[in-house]
Amino acid sequence: MDQYLRDKHFQQQHAGQCDLLIELSLTHLSYAVIDQLHHRLQILYYSNYSSNNDHKTNILDQLDEHVETHQELKFPFRKTKVSIQSTLFTFIPTELFDHALVKDYAKFVHPTISKNQSILINDISSVGIKNLTVLEDNLQTGLMNHFDQALILNQASPFLTGVNHLVIENEKTSLAINIRSKIVEFALFHSGKLKFYNLFDCIHADELNYFILHLIKELDLNPTQTQVLLAGHIKRNDPHYERIKKYFSNIQFLSVWPLLAQSDLAEQLLPHEFFSLISLNLCE
Repeated sequence: MDQYLRDKHFQQQHAGQCDLLIELSLTHLSYAVIDQLHHRLQILYYSNYSSNNDHKTNILDQLDEHVETHQELKFPFRKTKVSIQSTLFTFIPTELFDHALVKDYAKFVHPTISKNQSILINDISSVGIKNLTVLEDNLQTGLMNHFDQALILNQASPFLTGVNHLVIENEKTSLAINIRSKIVEFALFHSGKLKFYNLFDCIHADELNYFILHLIKELDLNPTQTQVLLAGHIKRNDPHYERIKKYFSNIQFLSVWPLLAQSDLAEQLLPHEFFSLISLNLCE
């Protein structure tokens, strides 16, 4: 189901002081417009198109369609930041990163890089890592045709940056879980430092249960001493929440409200549902 919120005072002439944040995946497209002068949410849009497609969704085709039908995406924004869901990524500690070895790093992500594939390098400075992503099928070129000079990242950058922003002074062990359509992201922080991140295909709550048990074992987590932070499409007492509650008692929902100024529009959101999208605002 599509969701669309817009501040009644927002006009095209205001775009120059706003940033456009876009989140792309095989199942959904969402975007937000943030007034950088006042830190206010001006527009929020979400469309889950997976149910309308019997074949593999082409991310660029979906973006092309939305740009044509949503004229506000063509406004002259101050900056545009795009997050793309991808499993073709790796992390390199910043202190070990060598630009001369970028192609070697990429081979660990995708053994054969073609001339139509781009390698993105994003700095997640808050957690001390370089995020290297291989984009398929000239995706970067297609994005730049719509959004010149856009900052392009994979889904890990906004999620990790946003979570780190909230737990940086937290001495506890924090397991952040982001429930998305057909995937789940996990990020483990201890004493404010990133210890683990990955995403997995996850269709239903039973699969989530399996991944939770796997991480408890592999990461040697003590459930009674682990704080769980939830984001995405999850609500209290739904099947996903019930699986998490089987193992953890300290459960909280992440919130976009510390990242935005108070407004009537922001207050209409479930504060955790669009956490990754709004956290794009922290990425540089």
